[in-house]
Amino acid sequence: MSITYHSNARPNAAEVCALTVSVGWRDPARHGLDVVQRVWDLAPATVLARDGERLVGMCRAVWDGGLMAEIMNVVVHPDYQGQGIGRRLMELLIAEIEKLGVRHITLGSAVGKEAFYEQFGFVVRDTVTPMIKRYDDHGKGEDECCLRS
Repeated sequence: MSITYHSNARPNAAEVCALTVSVGWRDPARHGLDVVQRVWDLAPATVLARDGERLVGMCRAVWDGGLMAEIMNVVVHPDYQGQGIGRRLMELLIAEIEKLGVRHITLGSAVGKEAFYEQFGFVVRDTVTPMIKRYDDHGKGEDECCLRS
C-alpha cells in the first residue's frame, strides 16, 4: 500500500459517492452529481488520500470567509481504516484551514468517535446541541445525509 495525500485536490463526484457509500452513509448522488461536484469544487480546503488512482480517504472544510471553518466529510474506506489515514487527513486539512486565518474550527462527530477528534484539540461542548433544518424529504425523519443506511 502506497497512500498519497493531495491537499486542495478535487475528487470527481462519482468517486465521492462511492467512498461515502462504502462507509454506510446514504449516497449523496441522490442530490445530483452536479451538486456533489460543486460542494467539493467550492471547498476552500480539501485533502484526498489515494491508493494509486483509487480514492480511499477524503475530507473537506467549509468556511465563512473570515472567522470560522467547519470540517466535513472525514471518510476512510473500510478496507483502509486503522492505518493512520484518517489521522493524516485531519493533520493536513487542519494545516490548510489554518492558512485561511480562521479563529475557530468546528466539526460534527459521530457518537463514539469523539476521542478521534479530541487528539487534534477538539473538545465536546456540553452547551451546544447539534441541530439541522432540512429541505429534502419534506423535513421528515432524521438527518439522513449522514445516517447509516
